[in-house]
Amino acid sequence: MRPAFGVAVLALILVALVLRILMMAPSYAFPGGDELGYLSDGLLVLEGITPGYKFAPAGLLTWFSFVYGGVAAAGHVLAPSAFVAGLPGSLKLLGAFDSGLFAIYRDMSDLHFWVVVAVMLVSLGGVFAAARLGHKRAGFAGLLVAGGLMAALPIVVSLSVQSRPYALAWSLALMAIGFAGLADGRLRSIGAGICFGLAVSSRIDMRRYSR
Repeated sequence: MRPAFGVAVLALILVALVLRILMMAPSYAFPGGDELGYLSDGLLVLEGITPGYKFAPAGLLTWFSFVYGGVAAAGHVLAPSAFVAGLPGSLKLLGAFDSGLFAIYRDMSDLHFWVVVAVMLVSLGGVFAAARLGHKRAGFAGLLVAGGLMAALPIVVSLSVQSRPYALAWSLALMAIGFAGLADGRLRSIGAGICFGLAVSSRIDMRRYSR
């Protein structure tokens, strides 16, 4: 059963990956009307400004854009433009930081692409967790049903290729349940706690699974 389990899980993950790649919109297109707002939140945190979507915190997605913005700003510090190089010494660091962020705000397509890739990869983790949970509860049929739904359900596939936090929250909640139900020892509590914390911080409604 173990080889068949591995092959089935791998097949589900490959199907999920192909479906998500086929559903990906061009990086300059934003199918979800609130994607730009979620993308901007991490950049606003980097600037020390309260995120615009503070009423619906996006957790991990916010940190994705935060890290991307930080790396971009660091690149402008290490390889300053002519404009930054011409600034007084006391303003070079601030100018490089400002230039890096302005470049992202001017064209958010690269940030959008990499955030979508990150969301998609996390959603594949959700497919794996769903397949394992289904296998434990209902054998091979459960693996195919639970893993197949997470891999191919249209709403899951659609939201797995958008810079919005829904697919992240669902996938992380499944991973938390997987750790709680399938792992042993410290990995069980640590893994479940981390994944559940990230799930709740991505969508507060994931708290309903705390019971």
